[in-house]
Amino acid sequence: MRKFKHYNPKSIDEAVEKLQEFDGKSFVNAGGTDLLGTLRFELLEEYPEAIINLKSIAPSLAYIKEEGGMLKIGALTTL
Repeated sequence: MRKFKHYNPKSIDEAVEKLQEFDGKSFVNAGGTDLLGTLRFELLEEYPEAIINLKSIAPSLAYIKEEGGMLKIGALTTL
């Protein structure tokens, strides 16, 4: 695998700031299995400069709820 920066934000706002900082050259990681395999085998057209780990924000992103007739599933909701 190539080198990349890894961040563990403590809030959604901090994660958004990192995404903006890398301007489309970063990926969000919620579990890691799919992303790390993709990086290892270099299956992407462009390799990310940074990975932003959402697990450090849990449990605020681990939910299933209904709001206004819509089902919402958080990025860290487990199977």
